[in-house]
Amino acid sequence: QEAKDLRNENETLQKQFQQSASILVSERDERDQMLDDHKNLCQEYDSQIQVFFSKLFQTEESRKIHGDHRNEIMHKVKILENQGDFLEQKIQISEIDLDAFKTELELLRTDYSLDEQVFNEQIQELRGSISE
Repeated sequence: QEAKDLRNENETLQKQFQQSASILVSERDERDQMLDDHKNLCQEYDSQIQVFFSKLFQTEESRKIHGDHRNEIMHKVKILENQGDFLEQKIQISEIDLDAFKTELELLRTDYSLDEQVFNEQIQELRGSISE
Protein backbone atom coordinates (compact mmCIF):
# COMPACT_ATOMS: atom_id res chain seq x y z
CA GLN A 1 0.00 0.00 0.00
CA GLU A 2 2.77 2.38 0.89
CA ALA A 3 4.50 1.71 -2.44
CA LYS A 4 1.22 2.38 -4.23
CA ASP A 5 0.81 5.64 -2.33
CA LEU A 6 4.38 6.60 -3.17
CA ARG A 7 3.77 5.77 -6.84
CA ASN A 8 0.59 7.85 -6.85
CA GLU A 9 2.40 10.69 -5.14
CA ASN A 10 5.28 10.32 -7.63
CA GLU A 11 2.83 10.42 -10.57
CA THR A 12 1.10 13.46 -9.07
CA LEU A 13 4.45 15.18 -8.57
CA GLN A 14 5.50 14.28 -12.13
CA LYS A 15 2.24 15.75 -13.48
CA GLN A 16 2.78 18.88 -11.38
CA PHE A 17 6.38 19.03 -12.59
CA GLN A 18 5.31 18.69 -16.22
CA GLN A 19 2.62 21.33 -15.74
CA SER A 20 5.10 23.65 -14.02
CA ALA A 21 7.66 22.96 -16.76
CA SER A 22 5.13 23.70 -19.50
CA ILE A 23 4.04 26.87 -17.65
CA LEU A 24 7.71 27.92 -17.34
CA VAL A 25 8.33 27.19 -21.03
CA SER A 26 5.25 29.19 -22.06
CA GLU A 27 6.26 32.05 -19.70
CA ARG A 28 9.77 31.94 -21.18
CA ASP A 29 8.35 31.99 -24.72
CA GLU A 30 6.06 34.89 -23.80
CA ARG A 31 9.01 36.77 -22.25
CA ASP A 32 11.11 36.12 -25.36
CA GLN A 33 8.26 37.36 -27.53
CA MET A 34 7.99 40.51 -25.39
CA LEU A 35 11.75 41.05 -25.69
CA ASP A 36 11.55 40.61 -29.47
CA ASP A 37 8.62 43.04 -29.62
CA HIS A 38 10.58 45.51 -27.50
CA LYS A 39 13.62 45.11 -29.75
CA ASN A 40 11.46 45.66 -32.85
CA LEU A 41 9.89 48.74 -31.29
CA CYS A 42 13.35 50.12 -30.45
CA GLN A 43 14.51 49.51 -34.02
CA GLU A 44 11.38 51.14 -35.40
CA TYR A 45 11.89 54.08 -33.01
CA ASP A 46 15.51 54.45 -34.18
CA SER A 47 14.34 54.28 -37.77
CA GLN A 48 11.68 56.93 -37.11
CA ILE A 49 14.27 59.14 -35.40
CA GLN A 50 16.55 58.83 -38.44
CA VAL A 51 13.66 59.66 -40.77
CA PHE A 52 12.69 62.59 -38.54
CA PHE A 53 16.20 64.05 -38.53
CA SER A 54 16.54 63.42 -42.25
CA LYS A 55 13.30 65.31 -42.88
CA LEU A 56 14.35 67.98 -40.41
CA PHE A 57 17.61 68.54 -42.29
CA GLN A 58 15.75 68.51 -45.62
CA THR A 59 13.27 71.02 -44.25
CA GLU A 60 16.08 73.21 -42.96
CA GLU A 61 17.85 73.03 -46.31
CA SER A 62 14.60 73.72 -48.13
CA ARG A 63 13.89 76.63 -45.77
CA LYS A 64 17.34 78.01 -46.48
CA ILE A 65 16.87 77.61 -50.25
CA HIS A 66 13.43 79.22 -50.09
CA GLY A 67 14.82 81.98 -47.86
CA ASP A 68 17.58 82.67 -50.37
CA HIS A 69 15.05 82.58 -53.20
CA ARG A 70 12.79 84.95 -51.25
CA ASN A 71 15.72 87.30 -50.66
CA GLU A 72 16.51 87.27 -54.38
CA ILE A 73 12.89 88.02 -55.21
CA MET A 74 12.75 90.79 -52.60
CA HIS A 75 15.95 92.25 -54.07
CA LYS A 76 14.40 92.16 -57.56
CA VAL A 77 11.19 93.69 -56.18
CA LYS A 78 13.26 96.45 -54.56
CA ILE A 79 15.03 97.07 -57.87
CA LEU A 80 11.68 97.14 -59.69
CA GLU A 81 10.26 99.50 -57.07
CA ASN A 82 13.24 101.79 -57.53
CA GLN A 83 12.88 101.58 -61.31
CA GLY A 84 9.17 102.24 -60.94
CA ASP A 85 9.86 105.27 -58.76
CA PHE A 86 12.46 106.46 -61.26
CA LEU A 87 10.09 105.95 -64.19
CA GLU A 88 7.29 107.65 -62.30
CA GLN A 89 9.55 110.64 -61.62
CA LYS A 90 10.67 110.59 -65.23
CA ILE A 91 7.06 110.54 -66.41
CA GLN A 92 6.22 113.42 -64.09
CA ILE A 93 9.26 115.32 -65.34
CA SER A 94 8.37 114.41 -68.91
CA GLU A 95 4.84 115.67 -68.44
CA ILE A 96 6.11 118.94 -67.02
CA ASP A 97 8.82 119.21 -69.65
CA LEU A 98 6.43 118.20 -72.41
CA ASP A 99 4.14 121.12 -71.68
CA ALA A 100 7.12 123.44 -71.38
CA PHE A 101 8.62 121.94 -74.52
CA LYS A 102 5.39 122.49 -76.44
CA THR A 103 5.31 126.09 -75.29
CA GLU A 104 8.96 126.62 -76.23
CA LEU A 105 8.38 124.96 -79.59
CA GLU A 106 5.49 127.29 -80.31
CA LEU A 107 7.63 130.26 -79.31
CA LEU A 108 10.44 129.04 -81.57
CA ARG A 109 8.03 128.55 -84.46
CA THR A 110 6.68 132.02 -83.93
CA ASP A 111 10.19 133.47 -83.65
CA TYR A 112 11.33 131.51 -86.69
CA SER A 113 8.40 132.66 -88.76
CA LEU A 114 9.06 136.24 -87.60
CA ASP A 115 12.76 135.82 -88.31
CA GLU A 116 11.91 134.30 -91.68
CA GLN A 117 9.69 137.27 -92.49
CA VAL A 118 12.41 139.67 -91.42
CA PHE A 119 14.98 137.64 -93.40
CA ASN A 120 12.75 137.64 -96.46
CA GLU A 121 12.21 141.39 -96.11
CA GLN A 122 15.94 141.94 -95.77
CA ILE A 123 16.56 139.78 -98.88
CA GLN A 124 13.98 141.78 -100.78
CA GLU A 125 15.64 145.00 -99.68
CA LEU A 126 19.04 143.69 -100.76
CA ARG A 127 17.67 142.55 -104.09
CA GLY A 128 16.00 145.89 -104.47
CA SER A 129 19.23 147.76 -103.68
CA ILE A 130 21.23 145.51 -106.04
CA SER A 131 18.79 146.00 -108.88
CA GLU A 132 18.83 149.80 -108.43
